[in-house]
Amino acid sequence: KLERFFYMVKEPKQGRNHYFVDEAGDPNFFNKHKKVIVGDEGCSKVLLIGFIESANPKEIRKAVNGLLEELKNDDYLSRIYSFKERTIKNGFHAKDDRHEIRERFFKLIKKLDFKCQIFIARKDVKYFINRFERNSNKFYDHIVTKLFENRLHLHEENLIYFSERGSSKRIIPLNHAINLAKENFKQKWNYESQNEINVIIERPLQEPCLQVIDYMNWALYRGITTNDHNYFEYLQEKYSLIVDLFDQKAISDGWKNYYTKDKNPFHPKKMSPL
Repeated sequence: KLERFFYMVKEPKQGRNHYFVDEAGDPNFFNKHKKVIVGDEGCSKVLLIGFIESANPKEIRKAVNGLLEELKNDDYLSRIYSFKERTIKNGFHAKDDRHEIRERFFKLIKKLDFKCQIFIARKDVKYFINRFERNSNKFYDHIVTKLFENRLHLHEENLIYFSERGSSKRIIPLNHAINLAKENFKQKWNYESQNEINVIIERPLQEPCLQVIDYMNWALYRGITTNDHNYFEYLQEKYSLIVDLFDQKAISDGWKNYYTKDKNPFHPKKMSPL
């Protein structure tokens, strides 16, 4: 444990580190009539929240914007309605993009320099009611806290960009979730980080790095919820950590719900059934 302590609280790196956060799936459990709808059409069985991180996101932004400009001038794609009305107006979005656009963006992502971490949250109704008081925002924010619990001491300054969810920016609750992550780390290791943290809410079109984490989340989500593992396997080397947060079977089997690229590589087939 002492060795682990010195690893966790090593001196922070100088300068800024940037995190870009988005989700796949949704945090909902009930409809307006308070009926459980987990797994029904329009309500996912899992919520994924993940980030890509980079000390120098300028190159990622340049590459994403460059591809979008290139596709705007493509004689074939520029004629497609969905490309003009969705991608050009909102940026790359894996769920909505056509196959031809996905292919180009996935090939770009594979060449970019970043690390990706994603936490998977199974939507257990009993646990949700007891732990989060039927509040889907509390469920969401808890995953954010766990996602950043062991990250915020590593750099002198942390900029955390969240993708805007609908019309609600929720800056205060997200700040609270990040501060709780910092406090949890302090309680666990008796070490208080003085590093600077800034939380920013941004639209993906204005922040191209959010378009990259959208695709990373979607590739993993598709692999988990369908038998299509191709997208995940294509980008597998980019995922440095995947945590299946509430996989009780894997936890009881020696915390095998923590999947690292080197020691315990993740694949959807390793997961307990949803």
